[in-house]
Amino acid sequence: MNLITYDDIIETYLRIRQRGSSFLLSKINLFPSKRTISSFSSDMQRSGWWSVPLVYKRWNEIITGNPEITYEKFFVEKFLDSKTNVSLLSLGCGEGTREMHLASNPIFSKVTGVDISYSRIKSANLRAKENKLDNIFFICNDVNNLNINQEKFDVILFDNSLHHFKNVVKLLPSITSKYLKNNGFLVVNEYIGPKRLQWSDIQINYTNNTLAEIPEKFRTRYLTKSIKNRFTGPGLIRMFVSDPSEAVDSENILPALRKYFEPIYEKFYGGNLLMHILKDIAHNFYEQNEETKSLLTKLFMIEDELINIEKKSLMMFGIYKNAQ
Repeated sequence: MNLITYDDIIETYLRIRQRGSSFLLSKINLFPSKRTISSFSSDMQRSGWWSVPLVYKRWNEIITGNPEITYEKFFVEKFLDSKTNVSLLSLGCGEGTREMHLASNPIFSKVTGVDISYSRIKSANLRAKENKLDNIFFICNDVNNLNINQEKFDVILFDNSLHHFKNVVKLLPSITSKYLKNNGFLVVNEYIGPKRLQWSDIQINYTNNTLAEIPEKFRTRYLTKSIKNRFTGPGLIRMFVSDPSEAVDSENILPALRKYFEPIYEKFYGGNLLMHILKDIAHNFYEQNEETKSLLTKLFMIEDELINIEKKSLMMFGIYKNAQ
């Protein structure tokens, strides 16, 4: 583990260029939760590796068997097909896009989203009102001290939020015992890799070797003229200063899920290479032409090779029930 890395220096400089001096000031805040909230910027979504259409289709195919079917559609059709009046609680919902999509399905009588960011919850409530969704509610609350005046839910969802919580071995049974029905589903779409994003040497080496093979025009960092030539991963100091909650207990997510719940369905969809390679340069792969398709296909093959070597995945999707 490194305290400071090359990526810390270059990415801090680039974030100031991309988001202005207010970004730096937001990281000086003495309250860890405030620094966490400041890490989520809708302006930076285009640089996120998860936003590349072909990457998203790859995940769909691994999770559902069909590149055009999302995990939400798969879950609803396969596990909730004969149900009505379904209630769902989403913890760490952000701006609620996924939750609103679910709420538009008539099988859901009530969808409740919870997030620590007031601005994101405010935005979510406004959009829900604009879309005339009267079965969805967004609440600004800290999941660690959650208190909802509501009977138990049929479904609890963590979508890329569980890795932001400490002590998941304690949190998961605490939340589900209070809010999940005995026959309810726990749905998890999560990062389960190393704590604090401290990558393995083989991942760093694979990333740098592969990065060198990508044409320069596809390595321009978002909103800058900087070319991505090297990858080291973050140091521990930046992880704590930038977002103290990031991957704080991620390695314990899968063991905790399997300890307290019965796995109904699990799929592991990688990220071992793509997360590193596409960071800050994902926008260059949005356009689906022959060149980008060819490059991404090659990246997918290299990631599969790396996963086979490491025998583990950074990302997973799972559906669970309370262990009897």
